[in-house]
Amino acid sequence: MLGHDQSGISVTRLLVAGGLFFLPYMFLRPATILFTLSDSLFVLGALFLFAGRGVSLSPFGSLTPYWYAGVTLMLGALLISSIAHDAADRWLSVAMQYAFSFVCLPMILLNGNRERWLSFVRAFVAGVVIMEILTFSILIYYDWSFEALRGRFGPEFLTGMGRVSGFLGGANLHSAMLCMCLPFVFYLRATRKMPLPVFAIAVGLICAGVFYSASFTGFITLFVVTVAFVVIGRVRIPIRLAAGLTAMVVAYFGLGAPTPSAFEKRVGPALRSIDLEQAGTFGARVDLITEAWTMADKTMVIGVGADQYRLMSEFDAPVHNSYMLLWVEGGFPALVGWLAILGILGLGGVLIRRQSPLDAAVGLSVFAVFLIFSVTAAHMYARVWIAPVLLALAPAFSRLHALAPAENSRGLAGKSA
Repeated sequence: MLGHDQSGISVTRLLVAGGLFFLPYMFLRPATILFTLSDSLFVLGALFLFAGRGVSLSPFGSLTPYWYAGVTLMLGALLISSIAHDAADRWLSVAMQYAFSFVCLPMILLNGNRERWLSFVRAFVAGVVIMEILTFSILIYYDWSFEALRGRFGPEFLTGMGRVSGFLGGANLHSAMLCMCLPFVFYLRATRKMPLPVFAIAVGLICAGVFYSASFTGFITLFVVTVAFVVIGRVRIPIRLAAGLTAMVVAYFGLGAPTPSAFEKRVGPALRSIDLEQAGTFGARVDLITEAWTMADKTMVIGVGADQYRLMSEFDAPVHNSYMLLWVEGGFPALVGWLAILGILGLGGVLIRRQSPLDAAVGLSVFAVFLIFSVTAAHMYARVWIAPVLLALAPAFSRLHALAPAENSRGLAGKSA
């Protein structure tokens, strides 16, 4: 890409940056099709890349063959299982989603230099922060009225229990997106590319969003990624800043400041009793996982087929665990393919831990969010799940890119586009 004209580069960068900016706005799509405005911008960006021969067929460097093998194994096992259970039509839909996210998207996001990557990071962070500003502005304007908001934005913007989903269509997904965004904010501040006032506002909005989503997983993940970023990135926090933040948190809760009712009902009991069974829908999730374990015994080789779990479950719902869902629907080979994909992503962050701690910190922190939610979510083929992970790990895989002569000019360590 570095050798092409500046206008082509600018158009491509604008399209991909737009895709990342609109990534959290899941409501900008047809009601029955998982193809968002963000997806359409990614597709246009990919077309420009293909036209300019700027697409990298080896986005993961020397690990690319293993990546393709993992995706092929997962989708191939799902195909065989789906054909065996007369569900080939559902496989086609699921396979297209996975292929878009795990084959096409890496070619788009793991392809560029440092300047371009930073522009993508800024676009993603801006999209999430502006989404939170819009979300809370709308909530305040409608006086947090579920009925009023349901009529204007649908039932998922603010649930009947009072959980905030914003434009993502799910409170847990909302909290996951915010947790994925936080390491990028930390990175921009740690590298002095974000002013302190903007940093404070961004962190405040992200924390508030997780707080009001009333997700136990999100609440715990928020602390996990913060600690992970500080430790992996070897970040030194000024004593005054740490003391000030601690004093604010202690004062807020110590003075009996109000907390969202949904948070009190879903998260509060678990925190006070240190008992996961008191957290949200933990019991129901355990029931689904238990059911999946019993079904897994019969799906070691051939699964029940893509999207067939919900039809066979006595709970009429897919198990909220990506590992068990892939195992049951695609057989054990599908799970092996999924684990291979995750292993390559994790390895990417580990490879640069010593050479570039901050790059490793943002990559592994965002990946940690993905891993944590992968045990509480079903199929994770939506771009909203994988795009932040690929973006965060782009600096890591650019180093592997540099090892291949044909790709040597495309690493993030290269000069500005």
